[in-house]
Amino acid sequence: MAFDTLTKPIFDSGPAPLSLGPGRGASTERPAVAGGFAAIGPAALPRPHDGWVARRWVALRGVRPGLVLAGLFLGLLVFAAIRPSLLVSGDPLEASAREAFRVPGAGHPLGTDENGRDVLTRVVYGVRPSLLMGFAATAIGLGVGAAIGLLAGLGPRLVDSVLMRGIDVLLAFPDLLLALVIITFWGQGTFNAIVAVGVASVPRYARLSRRRSPSDCVARPSSPATSCRTRSNRC
Repeated sequence: MAFDTLTKPIFDSGPAPLSLGPGRGASTERPAVAGGFAAIGPAALPRPHDGWVARRWVALRGVRPGLVLAGLFLGLLVFAAIRPSLLVSGDPLEASAREAFRVPGAGHPLGTDENGRDVLTRVVYGVRPSLLMGFAATAIGLGVGAAIGLLAGLGPRLVDSVLMRGIDVLLAFPDLLLALVIITFWGQGTFNAIVAVGVASVPRYARLSRRRSPSDCVARPSSPATSCRTRSNRC
């Protein structure tokens, strides 16, 4: 009896059994306990009167860390493209033979190249032309490719056959090789590089837009208006 009296407050701690009403007995279920603390329920969440900061904190707790880091990295890229001088100091084109092939250190966090130019400065200042070339080349490839694919999908069958056979020929060449061929004929330069990369990506966008066009269920000009000539079972 003495042992039960001493151990009861330790092993039998908690609220009294809940009564479910006359004739229903008492419930022996107790609230979940983890690590000595009761589980957090709806009552512990912030209410509208708890403040804007508390509600925002609860909303941000469900955001994945990887998504936050990706957003911060994209924001840093945009900031570097707009104002690179606020991130690094110095001229990316300034060369010094004495500073060539310096190892990373306090003065040069990423070292220097063969001409003694700071690598970090050149990387930061290279964000703007890199983003410009990427977006411009993608816009050219997407615009021209989508136009060719829609023209082939909605036009007459002769136009479809001619355009798609030409796209098949371009798809036989790797994108990099096709871009190098264009640069060889047109010459070097930023504009020529943008056009070359954009034209090299046109066949893939054209094939994709042709595949997604509703041509298989639309009567073509060369076919009767009352018939639906298709080459698939999607009609």
